[in-house]
Amino acid sequence: MKKEIRDCMTSELLFQAMKGSIDEKAAFLSEYERRLKMMRLTYEQIAKFREADERAITKGCYIKLDTLLGKEPLIKAGMNVNSIQVQNCTFSELVYLTDEANAVYVRDHHWLPAETWGLVCKHALSVGICQAAWENRNRMKEIGLTEEQENIFVRNECQITKRLRWHYSEDMAW
Repeated sequence: MKKEIRDCMTSELLFQAMKGSIDEKAAFLSEYERRLKMMRLTYEQIAKFREADERAITKGCYIKLDTLLGKEPLIKAGMNVNSIQVQNCTFSELVYLTDEANAVYVRDHHWLPAETWGLVCKHALSVGICQAAWENRNRMKEIGLTEEQENIFVRNECQITKRLRWHYSEDMAW
């Protein structure tokens, strides 16, 4: 499956540039940098943001070459509380994990096995643990992002999942 740039979450663009076709590398990197500039990041913040994403990608993030991150479930039955390690997640994955855990907590709690429910509770904002959201916020603070810059990123990444995964909107992000 060829990924359309407009359907990729931001960190997924860097992943595609690092792991995908050499022919498309420049286009994915250009869009990645354009989005970071839209957040009004400084050159230093952009470098640190990219470094953090590259570190997660190298550690073994959960993005796949042939599947759009924002379209497929990240949390699946049979997973347990340790199935997703936040230190291996990119910024986009942390946002998506929080978004999906929130949705699963509200909608799917009645059918999930207990071991998977623990994973949901670890990352849903409604429960109070919200590990993925805290990891995202702490990483962004470490590289000097303001709350406004963080909000721009989260809002746009959630807009992608709203359109692709949840089908709540046809509005484009970024």
